[in-house]
Amino acid sequence: SESWSTAINKKSPFSGLYNGAFAALDLKQVDKAIAMCDQFRQAFPDDSLLVDAQYVEAECRLQKKEYPQAEAIYADLIKRHSDRSDVDAWKVRRGLCRYLQKDYAGVVELLQPEVAQLQQPATQAEAAYWVGASQFALGQFEPAKASLQASLAADRSWARADETLLCLDDSLDTLSRNRPEPVCCRDL
Repeated sequence: SESWSTAINKKSPFSGLYNGAFAALDLKQVDKAIAMCDQFRQAFPDDSLLVDAQYVEAECRLQKKEYPQAEAIYADLIKRHSDRSDVDAWKVRRGLCRYLQKDYAGVVELLQPEVAQLQQPATQAEAAYWVGASQFALGQFEPAKASLQASLAADRSWARADETLLCLDDSLDTLSRNRPEPVCCRDL
């Protein structure tokens, strides 16, 4: 009796590459995953699952700190697959790529108009965080405060809520040094 994966591979010749790319990503074998995505793209350029392989490649490029390449893949996914449910997450990941490149103005330009349109509270919170952290890096402390508060208002328990609070505290601390009255996180 053959294994499940062998049977699947016989029924669908691309599934070995497709599933292998996901497995390699999960195992943090990013070079192997990228190679499998490339092979999949070459062998099956019109397949409906190519979008998922592109996503895997973008995530691998992000892990390899190849931020411009990852951003380009996310931009392509957003442009060509705007009807997919993943598009909001891709927009935020694209913003993350810009943030990691220290293109803080680019993050604000890209994500600030999107924040209110995002459907999931955690995704909205993450986008607002990247905007606020970028504004903070740009020395725009009042806008940073507003964006970071918007992040927490969207979802107080999202994965980086603690970092959001720390960045907000830093913004408030910086602002309080420029004002006669102190500002405290507890006053929010």
